[in-house]
Amino acid sequence: MGAQRRTSTAGREDGARELWASMFRGNWLLFSANVVLYLAQAIITLAFAYILKQTFDAVAAGSLDLLAQTGQAVALLMAAELATELAMRASLPAFLRRAVSGYRRAVFDRLLGKGIGAFDGGGASRYESALTNDVTTIETTYLEKIFTMVTEVVSLAGSVAMLLAQSVPLAVVAIVSALVPLVIGLASGGRLAARQRVVSDATGRFVGTVHDLACGFPLIKSFSAEDAARERFEAANGTLEADKRLRRRTELGIRALAMTAQGISQLSVMFFGAWLALSGRGMTVGGILMATQLMNSIAQPIQDLPSIFAARRASLGLVGKLAQMLGENRERMGGVTLPATLTKGISLSNVTFDYDENLPVLSGLSAEFAAGGCYAVVGASGSGKSTLLSLLMGAHSNYGGQIAFDGCELRDASLESLWATVSLVRQDTFLFDATLRENVTMFTHVDAAELESAVRRAGLASFVAAHGMDYPCGEGGSNLSGGERQRVCIARSLLHGSGVLLLDEATSALDQETADQVTRSVVALEGTTRIMVTHRLDAGQLRLFDGIVVLRDGRVCEQGTFDELMATPNGYFRALYTVGE
Repeated sequence: MGAQRRTSTAGREDGARELWASMFRGNWLLFSANVVLYLAQAIITLAFAYILKQTFDAVAAGSLDLLAQTGQAVALLMAAELATELAMRASLPAFLRRAVSGYRRAVFDRLLGKGIGAFDGGGASRYESALTNDVTTIETTYLEKIFTMVTEVVSLAGSVAMLLAQSVPLAVVAIVSALVPLVIGLASGGRLAARQRVVSDATGRFVGTVHDLACGFPLIKSFSAEDAARERFEAANGTLEADKRLRRRTELGIRALAMTAQGISQLSVMFFGAWLALSGRGMTVGGILMATQLMNSIAQPIQDLPSIFAARRASLGLVGKLAQMLGENRERMGGVTLPATLTKGISLSNVTFDYDENLPVLSGLSAEFAAGGCYAVVGASGSGKSTLLSLLMGAHSNYGGQIAFDGCELRDASLESLWATVSLVRQDTFLFDATLRENVTMFTHVDAAELESAVRRAGLASFVAAHGMDYPCGEGGSNLSGGERQRVCIARSLLHGSGVLLLDEATSALDQETADQVTRSVVALEGTTRIMVTHRLDAGQLRLFDGIVVLRDGRVCEQGTFDELMATPNGYFRALYTVGE
């Protein structure tokens, strides 16, 4: 167990490092260019401080030649500063664009590698938040400050070196006063990282709540549940803002300590330099002014570096959290390739499965689905109908018993070939805010004859004749009726070349006439194995199926045609049908 935990931890750390590296992969040229530019900026700032000393020393010495040389140096430095600023204006945004887009691309690629059952329990809002709010936090609090850190580290080191050249005791005072805020920043970084993780989690929950309320808006209005909806929103909003308040307080606390240390450093150097000058220890008025000016280059890093170091730890925490999420429920690789079209069929033998070990969903389920057949799966709510289809889609491999496609155990099958063979049409159909063609083809180029065949077999031909394939479906298919959305999903599966079509309550939200039409479209499909979960116990529809599988308490209690099941005295299906009439 301990070895497994260490392996899991190492995997998460490797995943976090890989995600972090994605921001810099292929971006090193721009990164290096920005480092050089910000380094030049630091050198220019130090040079201005030295010129300030030379200017006042020239005045004190009454040297016009030295003053003229100083003026020429100022002109050159101003030109160099302008050129540096213009170059930074182009290079920094280019680096940030590549870094953020590379990170998002790496995250999305890993997201696509998760198993098909990754979101069975929800949680999509966590990834939405990670790809939006968390990325913005990483970009603004750390990525934008990386090169500022370069400037400030060089400025700090250069300022101390110039003070050492001017006066060793003065430099020692500056160094000692500068160490305090750095230690504060390093010590407080872990606390800020923890606060940032809490805010990230709260943001994910808030996004999920808003998404639920927006999707359920018609239901909220129809049930006059505005007050309850407002309470849910206020609870999520209040929690998020309370967590953000604590994070801000932590940030401001670190900053306050840094600013206090900054004031102490400036005063220490100024008064100590004055004491050196008054005591005749080789300090000039120009030297005092240079030291005061250099303390700006020391004070700013003292103020900023602790926050930047803390922000880096916080950003690493966000990346680590996302890496852990992405490492869960990964898609298994390799396996036996399934045939595109089944010749024998699907068999389930003594299948058991549970989401919670104390609450089994399937208990010893056995069933046979012949290749090319059309079957209905019925049963009371909670009998395991949707879970059965989820297992057939390969969403979970931790089931007991055997599930075989043409004799090949599902656990041994390649998931890529499984998903090429099997398609699932759910009750809650998902359509992109795109054209009808793009929704059916999934944004790929396909043969026109194959597309026309899929549209015709799905029962969409008349709609396409009236509106065309470039008809906009709207967000979530809002421009289509329920039946039309279902047919689009069926056409999508047919075009995909699925040899097995699973339908999970695909007609439950449709009126009787539309449900009949969709069911007949499914039954009419030839060469495809069809398994349709339905709660509609309509004799006209159920007589169309080759067989009906009846589930009760996670197992098959009856199986046969509609007439066979109705002819069984005291049968469970007959009781269900009678109650549903």
